Amino acid sequence: MFIIKTILIPTDFSNNAYCALFYAAKLFKDEPSRFIILNSVEHKVSRTTSVMDRNKSEKEIVKFCSASKAKCLALQHKLVSDIETTKHTFKIIATSLLLTRAINELITKENVDFVVMGSKGKTATEKIFIGSNSFKAIKTIKKVPLLIIPNQLSYKEPKKIGFASGFKRKYSNKQLAPLKDLSRLFSAKTTIIHVHEEKKLEDEQLANLHHLL
Repeated sequence: MFIIKTILIPTDFSNNAYCALFYAAKLFKDEPSRFIILNSVEHKVSRTTSVMDRNKSEKEIVKFCSASKAKCLALQHKLVSDIETTKHTFKIIATSLLLTRAINELITKENVDFVVMGSKGKTATEKIFIGSNSFKAIKTIKKVPLLIIPNQLSYKEPKKIGFASGFKRKYSNKQLAPLKDLSRLFSAKTTIIHVHEEKKLEDEQLANLHHLL
């Protein structure tokens, strides 16, 4: 039985965010997937609701979300045009929730398999490698794999995958499944990477290493 993957793509409509969307669409091009394009208007809401009455605030939220959905739809059309052909389906969500909260709620609600986002947003400077939203996502998203895509990264099929581990814990089959899926999808070689200060691994680390082999 073929299982359709659900890919969640947060966007702030920056070029970097579009790179992440494009990369995800190409990465799963041979596996028809369900893409959820998510935009949070929380930052706009927080600037207006504190100085407005409740009824007016709710109207402003509806207005912000409506405009957000229109921009997300335009983004979807651009993607479909750029990749020329796709078997993916799309869902658009605009929310007034904080981005990381919205992501974690949707992971459960929509049975998300992967979250893919850009390394930084449109307000980040060139000197910053990881933006604030991406950094918060790394710290708060635990249930599914998070792929961080660098800005203006040209798509290439992953043929070599590096799996970095300190061997401090044992990974379950469920946790390793996404890595195995990507490896299978592209016939990619996975190399285990361990950077250590001690010359010898502890018994627990050795056991966890052997579990990975």
